[in-house]
Amino acid sequence: MKYCISLLFALFALALTSAAQLSVEGDLVSSTVTPDTDRYELLQIRNAFKEHGVDFRYDRIEWVDGALVSIRVTLNTEDGNAAEFETLDFQQGQQIKLLYNKEENAQQVLCAGDC
Repeated sequence: MKYCISLLFALFALALTSAAQLSVEGDLVSSTVTPDTDRYELLQIRNAFKEHGVDFRYDRIEWVDGALVSIRVTLNTEDGNAAEFETLDFQQGQQIKLLYNKEENAQQVLCAGDC
């Protein structure tokens, strides 16, 4: 019974991760925001980054006919690293990449935009 509950929880967590276009591999947390990203997915991205000590915020949001067309995103770490990206004309096929790399000698610790 414990195995079934654990398996269901793992599948549920995987479904949430997939819906939010998230990837967590060791010390690397990344995500992608597209015009198809909805409010629920933004919340999932925010929660995933929060679990790794990164404050993910978004504002200046506008949707037209269900498509995200405007957004500003910011990433802030507890040690003072910050990244920000804003688009006012988000088009299908475009994406905003979000990246947090906690590896000791990482070339890029934090990125929002074209990473």
